[in-house]
Amino acid sequence: MKFLFILGLSAAWSSIAQADLYRWVDPETGSVKFSSYPPPWFGDEAKQRRAPKVELIPAGSDKSGGSEAAGAAQEGVRRLEGFEAQRKQLLQQLAKPVGERGPQALQKQLEAYSALSEQMNKLDPAGAAARRSEMQGLIEKILKEASR
Repeated sequence: MKFLFILGLSAAWSSIAQADLYRWVDPETGSVKFSSYPPPWFGDEAKQRRAPKVELIPAGSDKSGGSEAAGAAQEGVRRLEGFEAQRKQLLQQLAKPVGERGPQALQKQLEAYSALSEQMNKLDPAGAAARRSEMQGLIEKILKEASR
């Protein structure tokens, strides 16, 4: 009997136990981070002034849509990760010498990168500047190579 009581109590406790979710944009990579633990600067006013804003998504705060919001946020993260993989692949293709692919292929790759960046900027506007600066460096390299 005591065993059943403990088993029931642990089952009830596990359904109650939920963790808050913390969301922020990594300043180095521009990627969106989710964690059940806050970043090191969270809660320290001096550090928070210089650090990215952290969004706290409380566990079970809205019984009707809390899990839906967290699920939508996680889906956005998964989409962003997929876009990031595609972006890295395009950057590798763009880094190849122009002579290996020709001007039309280069134009198609740049158009694909531009469309992908647009989608990523909608999902992660904070990372747009980092992506833009990375692309600017690559464009300068391509222009320098083309002028030779």
